[in-house]
Amino acid sequence: MKVTESAWTVSGFIYVKNPNDWEDITASVSDALSDSGGVCSGGSVTVQHSSTAKLQYSCSFTSLPSSASGTNIAKATWSAATSFTPDGSASGSAGYTFATYTVTDCFSAKGTACTQNTLGSVTIPPGSATFTYARTVNNALGGTCQEYDNTATITQTGQQASAAVTVCNTKTGALTMGFWQNKNGQGIITGGASTGGVCNSGTWLRQFNPFQDLSASATCAQVAAYVYNIIKSANANTPSGSMNAMLKGQMLATALDVYFGGGPGGNPLGAPTPLSIVKIDLTKVCNMVDNTGGIGTCNGTSENVSSAFGGAPSMMLMNMLLYQNNVSNASGSTWYGNVKSVQALAKDVFDAINNQAANIAP
Repeated sequence: MKVTESAWTVSGFIYVKNPNDWEDITASVSDALSDSGGVCSGGSVTVQHSSTAKLQYSCSFTSLPSSASGTNIAKATWSAATSFTPDGSASGSAGYTFATYTVTDCFSAKGTACTQNTLGSVTIPPGSATFTYARTVNNALGGTCQEYDNTATITQTGQQASAAVTVCNTKTGALTMGFWQNKNGQGIITGGASTGGVCNSGTWLRQFNPFQDLSASATCAQVAAYVYNIIKSANANTPSGSMNAMLKGQMLATALDVYFGGGPGGNPLGAPTPLSIVKIDLTKVCNMVDNTGGIGTCNGTSENVSSAFGGAPSMMLMNMLLYQNNVSNASGSTWYGNVKSVQALAKDVFDAINNQAANIAP
């Protein structure tokens, strides 16, 4: 934070006393500072006999004063001949000192009270100061964002400057395709609830067009087998691979994350926030490098995938899944018009979500 002073001014009052007890005097009053950079106002005043006149003055600087303090010299001049006085002028002086300003800082989560912390002070010279400080913020709830407000205040004047930062936690609890294909993920699926012998997770998955090739009467063991085979065939890189297959595998993993991450299937994933309501920033999606076992890492770059979701800058996970009904036929054989570049955008964001690398939107 940098604080810079400006509009330096010395102001106050000049008192001109007329001890003459029988006539008034008209005097011209000038004012000057020991710092030649200050330009002062002057004026004329009529002082009644045996009285004192009060004249306001102001001295301003267009550049930084050379010193924090100095002397103000005022001079009154009148006609000695006209006024029949032995002298035609008189002067007086007084010291002045520029104030030292204290700068405080208030930092807290939005909507909560905070304590003012003193950063330091600004004096003349140099007339400016830079305060460098660090703040540690905690956002323990994965899949959410928290805004923090920071306000600096000059104590003596009440002037303020504010800035805000939003901190988001990407640790949503979502898991990868590899997890849902291994024994742990398969065990969660086979151990899920059923209704009349039909696996509830299968019925839930069938609400999305790409998964309507899953039998409407599938048992949980059959749903697990379906998931295993879909993920096994997910390959978008080899000549025989289809982007549909990779997109379907990544979306399927995301759908299972939502179902078993605080959704209808409970929360065996231990998601800190129900994944269905986690909002994803679609304008800056981390490009993933796929590694062995369906686990990916972010390569440090990002892409805008919003065009694959109707131009929305952000969207909740459940709505991202439902959006696929607009762009896919039953079973997903025709998906985004089979335009591979657009399919890749949707695949990339589901991949980032499954690796807990997707940016969370406020």
